[in-house]
Amino acid sequence: MTDGLKERILRSVTLERVVGAYLTLTRRGSALVGLCPFHDDRHPSLSVHVGKQLYKCFACDAGGDLFSFVMRMENCSFPEALRILAHRYGILSGEEAVRNPMKDLPTPKKVPVINSQFSIIEREHARFLSMLSPFLPAMDVLGDTYRRFEVGVAPVQVPFAYDKLGGRLVFPLRNETGKLCGFAGRWIGVGERPADVPKYYNSPTSGLYVKSRFLYALREAADGIRSHGFVYITEGYKDALAMHAAGFSNTVAICGVAFTEEHAGLLAPYTRRLVFLLDADPAGEDSMARLSALWNGRERMEVSRAQLPYGEDPDSLLAHRGLGGMREVIRRCTRVARLETYERLLRSESLLILEQLRLALTVEERMPLLRTLSTLKKRESRVSLILRRNVFC
Repeated sequence: MTDGLKERILRSVTLERVVGAYLTLTRRGSALVGLCPFHDDRHPSLSVHVGKQLYKCFACDAGGDLFSFVMRMENCSFPEALRILAHRYGILSGEEAVRNPMKDLPTPKKVPVINSQFSIIEREHARFLSMLSPFLPAMDVLGDTYRRFEVGVAPVQVPFAYDKLGGRLVFPLRNETGKLCGFAGRWIGVGERPADVPKYYNSPTSGLYVKSRFLYALREAADGIRSHGFVYITEGYKDALAMHAAGFSNTVAICGVAFTEEHAGLLAPYTRRLVFLLDADPAGEDSMARLSALWNGRERMEVSRAQLPYGEDPDSLLAHRGLGGMREVIRRCTRVARLETYERLLRSESLLILEQLRLALTVEERMPLLRTLSTLKKRESRVSLILRRNVFC
C-alpha cells in the first residue's frame, strides 16, 4: 500500500504546495525561494525547484522531496508522513480512511520553529484572537456557525499591528490544516460608512497568509466536499457562513479576489466540480463569464454557476427567505447548474462524433456513429426542454 499511496500523493500534491503550507514562497527566476525553517534564516536560502520537485537550502544543506520535508517538519517517519499527507489533502478513499484513521497515528512532535518571524506572527495572532468578544448575529440560525468559526468583535483599542481591525467584526482565517493565518475585519459602525473607510480589511500578506492562495472555510468544508462530490464557491465570509448554517457544508469563499490556479490546486484533492455562487449582479456575471472561459475543461475542472435571484447572495437569501426558503432556492439553482453542465457535455460529445463522421469512409463505420449521435441529440433535446421550462430561482 505504501508504494501505491506514495504515487497517488505525487500525482495529486506538488512540493511547492506542501512547502507553501508552512512558509511563504516567492519566485526567483525559475525557482521558488523562502526562509528556511531548519535554521535561523534571515535571508531566503531555501529553494524549491518546481520542475525537479526538490528543495534545497544553500545555507544549512537541508534538501530532499516533499516527503522528507514533511518528515523534518513533523519529526515523523516516512509511513507517518504518507498518512499525514494523505489525510491532509483528502487522498485516501473512504475505505482506506476507515482502515487508517488519523487517531491511530502517534502524535507527531513538532520541529521547534527556529525562524523567529513565524513564531512571533503566530503568537501575535493567538493573542489578538483571545481579545475578541463573542458576536451574536441578528439571525439566531447563524449563532452556532459564527461561534464555530470563532467570529467575534475586536475592541477599539488593539495592538498596533491590528489597529485597522479595531472595532470591527473579525473573521479568523484558518487554512486547510487549521493554522491561524490572519484575520478579516468587517465595518460595523453606526450610520453610513465613510467613503474612505473600507468595508473589509484583511491581514496583510505575510509568511502565513496570501489571499490568492487562501480559501475561507476549506478546513470545515473538506468532509462535505468529499461527501457531496462538489464544492460551492462564494465571494465572501458571510456568504460562506450562511451556507454552512443552512447545511451546505461543502462551501468555501474566495473572499473578494479572482479565482486563481492556486485556489484550484487547493480544491483538486477534494473535487474537480466547482459550483460558483457569485453575487447575482453585473460584476458577478462578468466574473462568471471569465471563469467559464478560463476553467471549463482546464485540468479537468468542471465549472458551473448556480444562478441566484438578481441582487441576492447566500447571506441575503437567508435573511429575506429564512432557512427553508434559502435551502429551496439553493437546491433548485444547483439542479439547474448541473443540467446546464450536462447540456454542455452532451453538445461537446456530439461535436466529437461529428468530427469522427467526417473521417468515416464506409456505411459500416458511419452507422454506429449516427446511432450514438442520435441518442446524444435526444438527450440534449430533453435537457434543453427541462431548462426552458424551469422557473429560475
